[in-house]
Amino acid sequence: MQNTAPLQRSAHTLAQLIAGHGIRFFKRDGETEVIEARDKLQELLEHTTEEDFLYKLALDIAIFNAPFGTIRRAAGGDIVRLGHMDVSRMRSGEIVKETGEPAFYYWSSNWRKRSTHERYKEVKIPRYRKGEVSGSIEAFYGKTYAPGSAGDVYALPWWLGCKNACAVWAKVDSYNQTQ
Repeated sequence: MQNTAPLQRSAHTLAQLIAGHGIRFFKRDGETEVIEARDKLQELLEHTTEEDFLYKLALDIAIFNAPFGTIRRAAGGDIVRLGHMDVSRMRSGEIVKETGEPAFYYWSSNWRKRSTHERYKEVKIPRYRKGEVSGSIEAFYGKTYAPGSAGDVYALPWWLGCKNACAVWAKVDSYNQTQ
């Protein structure tokens, strides 16, 4: 999306629409708000704001059609914090045959430099499974479903159809500058 202002603006606007104005929890009647649940969410987001957390997840969805986040656990296995990791820096681990889903994910802040510098070494993060504890940090990846993509590991970005147009957009500014 670099150097493609129309696509970048579209993605950021879509992310703002997806993120909305925060999360509200209601009882089954749909009328009574559950304040304790909202307080618990704020507790799980102790190192960020709800707005920032939702925007980051929404931007992942807007650009890659799938959010990538982390769940941190206390020594006893209780969930104590929610976090976000950039989905574009995530890679899938080996696929479990029974479920068709990855057992873990890898994450690196710079995949090109990961073999040359310890700082960029990939981190192996187990996949979050409800009811199981796999470690002190677990990852969730919310891949969207599209017809014919049941066996795919990664979500398909919505903007693939305009990829060629984006290449042209990126060249227009440099052409206008140099004529």
